[in-house]
Amino acid sequence: MKLYIAGAISSDPHYVDHFLAGKTTVEAAGHKAVLPPNLRPATYDHEAFMKEHNGNTPLDILRGYLKQDLAALLDSDGIALLPSWKNSTGAGIEACVARGVGSSVFFISEDYTRLTPEPVRHPASQRFHSLLQEMGELHDKKQKDYGSNTDPFANVRGSAAWDIPPWIGAMVRATDKVKRLQSFARKGELANEGVIDSFMDLAVYSIIARVLYEEEDGRIQKTS
Repeated sequence: MKLYIAGAISSDPHYVDHFLAGKTTVEAAGHKAVLPPNLRPATYDHEAFMKEHNGNTPLDILRGYLKQDLAALLDSDGIALLPSWKNSTGAGIEACVARGVGSSVFFISEDYTRLTPEPVRHPASQRFHSLLQEMGELHDKKQKDYGSNTDPFANVRGSAAWDIPPWIGAMVRATDKVKRLQSFARKGELANEGVIDSFMDLAVYSIIARVLYEEEDGRIQKTS
Protein backbone atom coordinates (compact mmCIF):
# COMPACT_ATOMS: atom_id res chain seq x y z
CA MET A 1 0.00 0.00 0.00
CA LYS A 2 1.24 3.49 -0.83
CA LEU A 3 0.87 5.75 2.23
CA TYR A 4 1.20 9.53 2.23
CA ILE A 5 2.86 10.82 5.41
CA ALA A 6 1.29 13.87 7.05
CA GLY A 7 2.35 15.90 10.05
CA ALA A 8 3.42 19.30 11.31
CA ILE A 9 6.05 21.19 9.33
CA SER A 10 5.83 24.90 10.07
CA SER A 11 5.30 24.39 13.80
CA ASP A 12 7.98 21.70 14.16
CA PRO A 13 11.64 22.78 13.87
CA HIS A 14 12.65 19.09 13.68
CA TYR A 15 10.09 18.13 11.05
CA VAL A 16 12.64 16.65 8.62
CA ASP A 17 13.85 14.12 11.20
CA HIS A 18 10.26 13.26 12.14
CA PHE A 19 9.12 12.73 8.55
CA LEU A 20 12.12 10.55 7.83
CA ALA A 21 11.45 8.53 10.99
CA GLY A 22 7.85 8.16 9.87
CA LYS A 23 9.05 6.98 6.47
CA THR A 24 11.11 4.27 8.16
CA THR A 25 8.07 3.21 10.23
CA VAL A 26 5.84 2.95 7.16
CA GLU A 27 8.42 1.00 5.18
CA ALA A 28 9.11 -1.35 8.10
CA ALA A 29 5.40 -2.21 8.05
CA GLY A 30 5.73 -3.26 4.41
CA HIS A 31 4.25 -0.20 2.72
CA LYS A 32 5.63 2.41 0.35
CA ALA A 33 6.09 5.83 1.97
CA VAL A 34 5.17 9.02 0.12
CA LEU A 35 6.62 12.24 1.52
CA PRO A 36 4.82 15.57 0.89
CA PRO A 37 6.14 17.34 -2.24
CA ASN A 38 6.51 20.48 -0.14
CA LEU A 39 8.63 18.88 2.56
CA ARG A 40 11.28 21.57 2.80
CA PRO A 41 14.90 20.49 2.31
CA ALA A 42 17.44 20.42 5.12
CA THR A 43 18.83 23.76 3.87
CA TYR A 44 15.46 25.47 4.53
CA ASP A 45 15.82 27.99 7.37
CA HIS A 46 12.77 27.13 9.46
CA GLU A 47 13.56 29.58 12.24
CA ALA A 48 13.98 32.50 9.84
CA PHE A 49 10.74 31.64 8.02
CA MET A 50 8.71 31.49 11.23
CA LYS A 51 10.25 34.73 12.51
CA GLU A 52 9.46 36.49 9.24
CA HIS A 53 5.79 35.39 9.40
CA ASN A 54 5.25 35.79 13.16
CA GLY A 55 5.00 32.06 13.77
CA ASN A 56 2.28 31.32 11.20
CA THR A 57 2.45 30.18 7.59
CA PRO A 58 0.60 32.80 5.47
CA LEU A 59 -2.61 31.46 3.92
CA ASP A 60 -1.47 32.07 0.33
CA ILE A 61 1.67 30.03 0.97
CA LEU A 62 -0.35 27.33 2.78
CA ARG A 63 -2.73 27.08 -0.20
CA GLY A 64 0.21 26.59 -2.55
CA TYR A 65 1.63 23.82 -0.38
CA LEU A 66 -1.76 22.09 -0.07
CA LYS A 67 -2.44 22.04 -3.81
CA GLN A 68 0.62 19.88 -4.40
CA ASP A 69 0.41 17.90 -1.18
CA LEU A 70 -3.25 16.96 -1.71
CA ALA A 71 -2.44 15.76 -5.21
CA ALA A 72 0.17 13.42 -3.72
CA LEU A 73 -2.30 12.29 -1.06
CA LEU A 74 -5.03 11.51 -3.60
CA ASP A 75 -2.53 9.53 -5.66
CA SER A 76 -1.83 7.34 -2.62
CA ASP A 77 -3.82 4.48 -1.09
CA GLY A 78 -3.94 6.00 2.35
CA ILE A 79 -2.43 8.39 4.86
CA ALA A 80 -0.02 7.81 7.76
CA LEU A 81 -0.31 10.49 10.43
CA LEU A 82 2.78 11.50 12.40
CA PRO A 83 2.40 12.12 16.17
CA SER A 84 2.53 15.87 15.38
CA TRP A 85 -0.41 15.85 12.96
CA LYS A 86 -2.91 17.42 15.35
CA ASN A 87 -0.67 20.49 15.64
CA SER A 88 -0.86 21.13 11.90
CA THR A 89 -3.67 22.85 9.99
CA GLY A 90 -2.48 21.28 6.74
CA ALA A 91 -2.25 17.75 8.15
CA GLY A 92 -5.72 18.13 9.67
CA ILE A 93 -7.10 19.06 6.26
CA GLU A 94 -5.27 16.13 4.66
CA ALA A 95 -6.70 13.73 7.25
CA CYS A 96 -10.24 15.00 6.54
CA VAL A 97 -9.72 14.59 2.80
CA ALA A 98 -8.37 11.05 3.24
CA ARG A 99 -11.37 10.04 5.34
CA GLY A 100 -13.74 11.81 2.97
CA VAL A 101 -12.58 9.86 -0.08
CA GLY A 102 -12.45 6.56 1.78
CA SER A 103 -8.66 6.19 1.92
CA SER A 104 -7.04 4.08 4.61
CA VAL A 105 -5.91 6.01 7.68
CA PHE A 106 -2.98 4.95 9.87
CA PHE A 107 -1.33 6.46 12.95
CA ILE A 108 2.41 6.42 13.60
CA SER A 109 3.15 5.89 17.30
CA GLU A 110 4.88 8.46 19.48
CA ASP A 111 8.07 6.40 19.50
CA TYR A 112 7.88 5.69 15.74
CA THR A 113 7.87 1.93 16.25
CA ARG A 114 4.28 1.10 15.27
CA LEU A 115 1.88 1.81 12.45
CA THR A 116 -1.70 1.39 13.65
CA PRO A 117 -4.81 1.47 11.42
CA GLU A 118 -7.65 3.74 12.44
CA PRO A 119 -10.40 1.59 13.97
CA VAL A 120 -13.50 1.09 11.85
CA ARG A 121 -16.40 2.70 13.68
CA HIS A 122 -20.02 1.62 13.79
CA PRO A 123 -22.05 3.98 11.52
CA ALA A 124 -23.80 5.47 14.56
CA SER A 125 -20.45 6.12 16.25
CA GLN A 126 -19.08 7.61 13.04
CA ARG A 127 -22.08 9.95 12.94
CA PHE A 128 -21.33 10.93 16.55
CA HIS A 129 -17.78 11.95 15.62
CA SER A 130 -19.00 13.80 12.53
CA LEU A 131 -21.38 15.78 14.72
CA LEU A 132 -18.54 16.65 17.11
CA GLN A 133 -16.69 18.21 14.18
CA GLU A 134 -19.86 19.99 13.06
CA MET A 135 -20.33 21.29 16.60
CA GLY A 136 -16.83 22.77 16.59
CA GLU A 137 -17.52 24.49 13.28
CA LEU A 138 -20.81 25.84 14.66
CA HIS A 139 -18.99 27.26 17.68
CA ASP A 140 -16.39 28.97 15.47
CA LYS A 141 -19.13 30.48 13.29
CA LYS A 142 -21.21 31.81 16.19
CA GLN A 143 -18.16 33.04 18.06
CA LYS A 144 -17.73 35.71 15.38
CA ASP A 145 -21.08 37.20 16.40
CA TYR A 146 -21.21 36.50 20.13
CA GLY A 147 -17.57 36.45 21.20
CA SER A 148 -14.82 39.03 20.99
CA ASN A 149 -11.39 39.15 19.43
CA THR A 150 -9.83 38.13 22.73
CA ASP A 151 -12.54 35.91 24.25
CA PRO A 152 -14.73 33.43 22.33
CA PHE A 153 -17.00 33.11 25.40
CA ALA A 154 -17.46 36.83 26.05
CA ASN A 155 -21.27 36.67 25.81
CA VAL A 156 -21.63 33.75 28.24
CA ARG A 157 -19.05 35.24 30.57
CA GLY A 158 -21.33 38.28 30.89
CA SER A 159 -23.21 36.51 33.68
CA ALA A 160 -20.31 37.43 35.97
CA ALA A 161 -21.65 41.01 35.98
CA TRP A 162 -24.63 39.57 37.91
CA ASP A 163 -22.37 37.67 40.32
CA ILE A 164 -23.19 34.41 38.55
CA PRO A 165 -20.17 32.23 37.70
CA PRO A 166 -19.77 32.03 33.90
CA TRP A 167 -20.09 28.23 33.83
CA ILE A 168 -23.46 28.53 35.57
CA GLY A 169 -24.43 31.19 33.03
CA ALA A 170 -23.67 28.70 30.27
CA MET A 171 -25.83 26.06 31.95
CA VAL A 172 -28.71 28.55 32.27
CA ARG A 173 -28.57 28.91 28.49
CA ALA A 174 -28.40 25.13 28.18
CA THR A 175 -31.51 24.87 30.37
CA ASP A 176 -33.34 27.12 27.89
CA LYS A 177 -32.60 24.51 25.21
CA VAL A 178 -33.84 21.71 27.48
CA LYS A 179 -37.10 23.63 28.03
CA ARG A 180 -37.48 24.06 24.29
CA LEU A 181 -37.00 20.32 23.74
CA GLN A 182 -39.47 19.54 26.52
CA SER A 183 -41.98 21.77 24.76
CA PHE A 184 -41.44 19.87 21.53
CA ALA A 185 -41.90 16.56 23.36
CA ARG A 186 -45.28 17.75 24.65
CA LYS A 187 -46.58 19.60 21.58
CA GLY A 188 -44.77 17.92 18.69
CA GLU A 189 -43.74 21.26 17.18
CA LEU A 190 -41.72 24.39 17.79
CA ALA A 191 -42.63 27.86 16.55
CA ASN A 192 -39.12 29.14 15.97
CA GLU A 193 -35.83 27.27 16.46
CA GLY A 194 -35.81 23.68 15.21
CA VAL A 195 -35.25 20.53 17.25
CA ILE A 196 -31.90 19.76 15.60
CA ASP A 197 -30.58 23.25 16.39
CA SER A 198 -31.72 22.87 20.01
CA PHE A 199 -29.90 19.55 20.37
CA MET A 200 -26.72 21.06 18.95
CA ASP A 201 -26.88 24.23 21.05
CA LEU A 202 -27.47 22.16 24.19
CA ALA A 203 -24.32 20.16 23.50
CA VAL A 204 -22.31 23.31 22.70
CA TYR A 205 -23.36 25.08 25.91
CA SER A 206 -22.49 21.99 27.95
CA ILE A 207 -18.95 21.98 26.58
CA ILE A 208 -18.61 25.75 27.04
CA ALA A 209 -19.73 25.27 30.66
CA ARG A 210 -17.01 22.68 31.17
CA VAL A 211 -14.33 24.99 29.72
CA LEU A 212 -15.48 27.85 31.95
CA TYR A 213 -15.64 25.56 34.97
CA GLU A 214 -12.09 24.36 34.30
CA GLU A 215 -10.99 28.00 34.14
CA GLU A 216 -12.58 28.69 37.52
CA ASP A 217 -11.12 25.48 38.93
CA GLY A 218 -7.65 26.52 37.78
CA ARG A 219 -7.16 23.58 35.42
CA ILE A 220 -6.74 25.79 32.37
CA GLN A 221 -5.73 29.41 31.85
CA LYS A 222 -8.49 31.95 31.49
CA THR A 223 -9.01 33.42 28.01
CA SER A 224 -9.97 36.87 29.24
